[in-house]
Amino acid sequence: MPLAVVLCLIAACKSNAPAPVFVDDAQITQQVKAALSQDPQLVSRQIEVQTFNGRVTLSGIVDTSAMAQRAQREASRVAGVREVENALRVAARPNAVPAER
Repeated sequence: MPLAVVLCLIAACKSNAPAPVFVDDAQITQQVKAALSQDPQLVSRQIEVQTFNGRVTLSGIVDTSAMAQRAQREASRVAGVREVENALRVAARPNAVPAER
């Protein structure tokens, strides 16, 4: 193989881009749980976390849609998370007693 071709191949392999970081799914799950437990609004919630190929699924019940969005945002910040599926449900609130007329 001519030297020029070899040099071109070597130059093409060099890149300044950082190498992708592989994070184990179990590690991602633990880091997401840790992130959720650090948030004062989410720490007492029963949020289940499952991870497969960097895709995190959050499930369970929270009090408000804002809490569900907050949990999704916290999970998405964890290294290695490629996508977050938010399957959290907002707890049904008991019907308020109607005011008398």
